[in-house]
Amino acid sequence: MQLVQIGSLSEIRPAMGLLKAIERPVPGQYKDAYHQNKIERCYLFIKGEAVLGVLAILYQEESLRAYLSFDEYTLEDRVLDCVWQLLEQAIVSHPERRLFVSLNGRNHRLTQVLSEQGLHQELSVLGYTHNSSEFSPSKHELKRTDFDPKAFKQYQELFGQAYYQIRKENRFYPFNWYENFPDEAYEELVYADSQGGFKAFWDGDRLIGAYLLYQDEIDSLAVHPREWGKGYGSILLGDCLRLIRTRYDQAYLTVMESNSRAINLYERWGFARTSWYKEFFYETKAPL
Repeated sequence: MQLVQIGSLSEIRPAMGLLKAIERPVPGQYKDAYHQNKIERCYLFIKGEAVLGVLAILYQEESLRAYLSFDEYTLEDRVLDCVWQLLEQAIVSHPERRLFVSLNGRNHRLTQVLSEQGLHQELSVLGYTHNSSEFSPSKHELKRTDFDPKAFKQYQELFGQAYYQIRKENRFYPFNWYENFPDEAYEELVYADSQGGFKAFWDGDRLIGAYLLYQDEIDSLAVHPREWGKGYGSILLGDCLRLIRTRYDQAYLTVMESNSRAINLYERWGFARTSWYKEFFYETKAPL
């Protein structure tokens, strides 16, 4: 096995096939990190002509971020030990910073190694892709609207309540981003709307749900918790697919692995599981 440190985006090109196979958004993670000059170090793990995996260490404002992207069949102890040694070097070099690790791909052995070394798994996410053009959007009498600045408080309450409740039910830290960062939330909704990717659904003056699209990706789809169990999720999802299909051949989304309600909905609509993603953190202030 050969470990190669790279210093530019062009040098990561040999790994792009692996990255795309592991998970659809992964190549963009590395490209964005390079363009923003956030990567401190990046390594390719190579055996013969094959790229086994990629590890990148990034600087963030108050923490470190590591991207790990490895084929699920990369199980050699030498490779896995080297991954941990590089992460440990980052921890020792920056003891004041918390380390977050994003593990892309279904490498269960690497997941085990990280857990054995004291990293805490915080999140497990599945990626789903919809390729079928045969679907029938649900008929409904709801009013569909674009972004309205006057309704921002209602959007904020909708997304905040929906995702807070989902996080709470799925035993994930129940953080309400829409209430804690209203300016960023407003900008996100405005940008999505400018791209034709924001729609809200109303029953009279009552906001039922809304979604955000970025090209062919369903970024957020939320139904207010008081409206759960009434079939509104299917209405929003069907409308998402209808809109995406006017421009693209497939649709993509991610969902927490423990969110069985949403997973059942997506699979009923023909989404197929295509990727895996896990999030870990390490309290670097604790002694090694």
